[in-house]
Amino acid sequence: AADQQQKGRNRAYRHVTHRVILREPAIPESISSQALRRPVGRAADRPNGGFPRARRSTTPAPAILRARIRGVRKKTDAIVSKQDTHFFNVFSLVIGLLVAVAVGLFALARIVASHTQDLQVLSDAEYSKNVHARIGPPVKEAIAGRDNSALAIKPAEGNAEGGASGTAVAAAMPQNGTQLFEQTCNVCHGQGIGGAPKAGDKAAWAARIAEGKAMLYEHALKGFQGKAGVMPPKGGRMDAPDDLVKQAVDHMVQMAQ
Repeated sequence: AADQQQKGRNRAYRHVTHRVILREPAIPESISSQALRRPVGRAADRPNGGFPRARRSTTPAPAILRARIRGVRKKTDAIVSKQDTHFFNVFSLVIGLLVAVAVGLFALARIVASHTQDLQVLSDAEYSKNVHARIGPPVKEAIAGRDNSALAIKPAEGNAEGGASGTAVAAAMPQNGTQLFEQTCNVCHGQGIGGAPKAGDKAAWAARIAEGKAMLYEHALKGFQGKAGVMPPKGGRMDAPDDLVKQAVDHMVQMAQ
């Protein structure tokens, strides 16, 4: 009876473990029913958590697989290289445009300034006056027998007491010939500038004193042009009286005697 029961069970397991369509065993027949009934235990009690440990294959990959891997790597490198090149080109273009805009703005500012600032400076009366003073002749000559009033020393400009600025203030008139010499004549005769005989130089004044005071008075009042230089009438102090000029001549003659 026990054998019949066992055979019945084997038939039932054989029916279950065989595929109906393919008629081939899904479980090898070498495994008995007792082995199938045996408890396998917990997964934690088995090595590697109950799962088979993966082993690295020592067999080299097929050549076609290696070729495909190399192709994928080359394509990836090409894509990355194209992205880097595109970024570099765009970045260079942006920098170039910014530099071009900066240069254009600078050039535009210079052009606008040349048409506005320069015209404003040139239209300034004080600037024009200074330019004419710089490009004008360094000296002016007084010619005897001609109108030399333009060469007269102009009075200084200043502020009058409590008055508005810019009013002309006449220079103080010397009281005697000595003061006139110190204020006016000494400018040239003190250092012998422009060929003027130096005050106190007896050798330079000897020939002039020999011509007489009348000649010296005439040269001082009307001006004189000699070989060494030119003397303006009254030494440029046209507002000085004739008697005061003669006193200044007498003072210089006394210094040379």
